[in-house]
Amino acid sequence: MTSPLDQTAHHQIDQTAHHQTPAGKPRARALNIPFGGRPGRWNAITDVPGVQVGYVTLIEGDRIRTGVTGIHPRGPGGTGDPVAAGFHAQNGNGEMTGVSWINESGTFTGPIAITNTHAVGVAHAGIIDWTLRHYPEVAESWLLPVAAETWDGYLNDINGHYVTQPTVVAALDATQSGPIEEGSVGGGTGMNCYQFKGGSGTASRLVAFAGADYAVGVFVQANFGARHELMLAGVPLGTELAGDNPMADFRFAPPGAGSVIAVVATDAPLFPHQCQALARRVDGLTRTRSDAAETAVAELRRIERDLHDGAQARLVAVGLSLRAVEQLIGSNPEAALALVAEAKESSSLALTELRDLVRGIYPPVLADRGLADAIRALALDSPLHTVLDIDLPDEVEMPVASAVYFSVAEALANVSKHASARSVRIQLSYLAGMLRAEVTDDGAGGADPALGTGLAGVERRLATFDGILAVSSPPGGPTILVIEVPCALSSPKTSSC
Repeated sequence: MTSPLDQTAHHQIDQTAHHQTPAGKPRARALNIPFGGRPGRWNAITDVPGVQVGYVTLIEGDRIRTGVTGIHPRGPGGTGDPVAAGFHAQNGNGEMTGVSWINESGTFTGPIAITNTHAVGVAHAGIIDWTLRHYPEVAESWLLPVAAETWDGYLNDINGHYVTQPTVVAALDATQSGPIEEGSVGGGTGMNCYQFKGGSGTASRLVAFAGADYAVGVFVQANFGARHELMLAGVPLGTELAGDNPMADFRFAPPGAGSVIAVVATDAPLFPHQCQALARRVDGLTRTRSDAAETAVAELRRIERDLHDGAQARLVAVGLSLRAVEQLIGSNPEAALALVAEAKESSSLALTELRDLVRGIYPPVLADRGLADAIRALALDSPLHTVLDIDLPDEVEMPVASAVYFSVAEALANVSKHASARSVRIQLSYLAGMLRAEVTDDGAGGADPALGTGLAGVERRLATFDGILAVSSPPGGPTILVIEVPCALSSPKTSSC
């Protein structure tokens, strides 16, 4: 799909479609969950011109929870007209037909069907059946349909074979543009995600390039994740909602064996290898949640190490000294007093180390004065000439504020140690749901997160909150670091991120 969107359509945002599905179910934005970027008109994969989605949902008794999702990349009328395509497998725990031809030719034709694991063959045959009925000339040579699956056996009798070829044909006949349903519909009917009820979901973003806007739309059928891994807008929601989990003791496959099907569509003029690169971006889904868990574990280990090597060791020494004082106080008062003095010094050093440890976890200036003043304090401590430009209308929640604070602190430390810079400029602003920090220095350039520097840690820290780090650092400078984190301010006095 190579033509840009009708530019007029970009301004025709359907707020109702952003906040609820056609059936009236609330979407994430209705719950004031902050997300970055500009959604398309319907915030759905159908914002990409031509794309249509349809469902058949099968729910009966307490045994049948399954269905089929049908997607036409160019609409039913575009069947047989190839689209540029790329494929990427995240962990191989799943099946998608037709990918060998995608990798070979960089294209595919015809519709997509997504269903449950034991019906993927039926879905493949159903696509051929639908094509023979409506476009027999397309099927005269051969077809290699794209049919994909995730496992719904926890809620569905997956061996009941309730999905049939007519089910697939009906889903492909039911496709339409515009707002689409989410949740327990179509192939997502029986799925779970982070040990909550999962299913089908969609979203879109508009991307400006060379004076035109292009749409990128995603459709996901999700069936993966443990409860504790759920991080939503930087909030460890899975940990906070760990109770009432009927899947807590359910063990069917080893950890990490969950599956997700993501269909990414765009009208941007991409080559097949660029489509494959776009598909690889879905890997961020697993990387971000694993990074969040790894970051928490690493921070816990750092705290334990610092306590063990510092304050804990000194407090143990104080205890031993006081024990010796008890033994010497009667026979050698002078030696006892000397040990008391040593214990006093050790206890003072232990308190200092504890304060430093706490400040490393959560700086007092951030808690007492907020993010803007905390950034000003960093600037005052910097040995470089530092210019500030801060326009922050109100405070943000502490998890996000802490992430941005430490990211800016790391950036300033890198400038001081490695950039050979004379001055640095820090800009902090909030606009259209995005908290933005920019750090610019006049140093030698050449900063690259891929080299495993502290910038890589900044990227991981920000990714936990759906934030990004963009680096421009040509040889000779200047270096510009841009930090963006989606964050919604709720009122002049309170905020939520």
